[in-house]
Amino acid sequence: MVSKLEGKKETTVHNVLNLTLTPLVKLSLHTYKFSRRLTYGKLQYQKKKRQAQSARPVVKEVRFGLNIGVADYKLRIEQAVGWLSKGDSVKFAVRLRGREHQYREQAGELLDRVVTDLNSVGKVQSLDKRSLIALIIPA
Repeated sequence: MVSKLEGKKETTVHNVLNLTLTPLVKLSLHTYKFSRRLTYGKLQYQKKKRQAQSARPVVKEVRFGLNIGVADYKLRIEQAVGWLSKGDSVKFAVRLRGREHQYREQAGELLDRVVTDLNSVGKVQSLDKRSLIALIIPA
């Protein structure tokens, strides 16, 4: 019976030693402040991961067909304005199907219209009328 108690005492002493060796990190959520045990390596890993995620450039893609309606076009432009104001790049692609390939000039004009509509919030990085793709970056 004595050996069982000694084993428990050893584990509690071991736990106390672990508590003293791990640093406490103070966190504040809104008005509540509390401390949490956290290993320093894990903290460094999370910080590095957050920095890499925030530094990564984001490219949003918008695809539409040649016969896009006025309301749909306006909606896509409004979404692109929001993304560009947030700092994301926007890639526009016009998709042609079947006989629509005969009207590639109209698709090029559609891309030109997109570029002129977004001149106020972004600038054109690349405009490829052959593949019908326009990449617009924030101004």
